[in-house]
Amino acid sequence: MPRFWYFAKKEFRLVMRDRHALLLLFLMPTLFILIMSLALQSGFESHRQVRIEYFLVDQAGSASSTELARRMDEPGAFERKQSDATLEQMREAVGQDRVKFLLIVDPDFDVKLADAERAVRLEVAPGIELPIAMLFEARVRQVLIGLYLDEGLGPFLEEGGLAVDQETLAGLLEADFLFEGDAGRQIPTSVQQNVPAWLMFAMFFVSVPLSTTLISERDNGTLARLQTMSFPASQLLLGKLLPYFAINLCQVVLMLIVGVYLVPALGGDRLVLGDSWGGLVMMSAAASLAAVSFGLFIAQLVRTNEQATILTGVATIIMAAIGGVMVPRFLMPQMMQDFSWVSPMTWGLEGYLDLFLRGGSVRDILTESGGLVGFSCLMLVLALVISRRRAGY
Repeated sequence: MPRFWYFAKKEFRLVMRDRHALLLLFLMPTLFILIMSLALQSGFESHRQVRIEYFLVDQAGSASSTELARRMDEPGAFERKQSDATLEQMREAVGQDRVKFLLIVDPDFDVKLADAERAVRLEVAPGIELPIAMLFEARVRQVLIGLYLDEGLGPFLEEGGLAVDQETLAGLLEADFLFEGDAGRQIPTSVQQNVPAWLMFAMFFVSVPLSTTLISERDNGTLARLQTMSFPASQLLLGKLLPYFAINLCQVVLMLIVGVYLVPALGGDRLVLGDSWGGLVMMSAAASLAAVSFGLFIAQLVRTNEQATILTGVATIIMAAIGGVMVPRFLMPQMMQDFSWVSPMTWGLEGYLDLFLRGGSVRDILTESGGLVGFSCLMLVLALVISRRRAGY
């Protein structure tokens, strides 16, 4: 049996004996999820009342298409965003949730409007709430039907004793959701934001007990004795990593159970886990590895328990504030949304949201999980370098 397994076994026993640390690691995120999910539920619902931006591309340039744009500009919950970007750039912005809708007017708008054929295409951003998407689609259809009737076709049909066929007019607009899973789009709720958000916070908060135990072993001479036995620094770090990695995975299971069963039992919304169990396992493993690696780096960087507690606590809170844990990213200005990617918590949170809200699969979270693994490798390399320098290797 490799020697690091004995070190990992010793570390696991130490963790199990520290009941206060275990209580902190498991009870704190559970309370955060319950409190924030229930407290912010109405806040998330009120967010649906804010003004939402959309693009409109008029490829026809006719009087009728201009009238369509004018009617869409009438005061309401939706606001047209003026831009000189190309159609592909607009599609990219919608695909990344920076703008919520894209309306594309067909070059043959007048002819297709008269024939009740598809005259406008609507593309919907992946992160938009389904009720808002349906409301905007209904708004566009209302404007199109109004134009159809005002062009003289409605009075003509009525004079001939013919009724307007609503099913036929429904074909004037083609709507396309840019990201849709096999089970359909999920409605974002407070619990679906707060469970992965505070789960990421709890994972990184494991850095506090990890770093303090390593410093205690350094102070009482345990690490020095292991080093005199030619115990490699890499195996020492691996022995530390495995128990806390397992603890983080236990946190994932507990937090998901809280979101699926406990929050709805208390009157909140139920957490929807998505369709990809493989993606959920991969995302959880990558996030756990990143959190523990960060803790190992901090533990090698500082010299006292006080320094470890302050530095890990402050760093975790800052990463949470930047990464969309304390304030959801969709409420941030665009500059802060772009800047938030410097926080590894953003990678983890967005990966979970891809799975929970957007019906994503393993393929859809490769970027986020890959970013977390890359961050882990960087932290482990830095921790190993510092550890070897201190040991005089």
